[in-house]
Amino acid sequence: MAGAVAAQAPLTIPNGLPAWAYNIPDKVQPPAKPAASVVRVPGSSKEYEAAKIAGNATPPDWFPDEHGAAPRIVTGEAGLRRWLVGRAI
Repeated sequence: MAGAVAAQAPLTIPNGLPAWAYNIPDKVQPPAKPAASVVRVPGSSKEYEAAKIAGNATPPDWFPDEHGAAPRIVTGEAGLRRWLVGRAI
């Protein structure tokens, strides 16, 4: 499978829309430092293993006492996705 690959167009914010609504990274990024095996944030008594919270699929809850329980759709309870997808068809 051979062919030309087009370069991705640079990401821009549409005219008249707020910049905060778009997750466009800065062109120059600070150097990344490797995460420790255990990650902590100031003001939280929680700690998480870096490998378990890497990525967007499993965001950590640093302050669980400051809000009620998350709905099942947010926590990704087993079987719920299959049930929802089945209802959408």
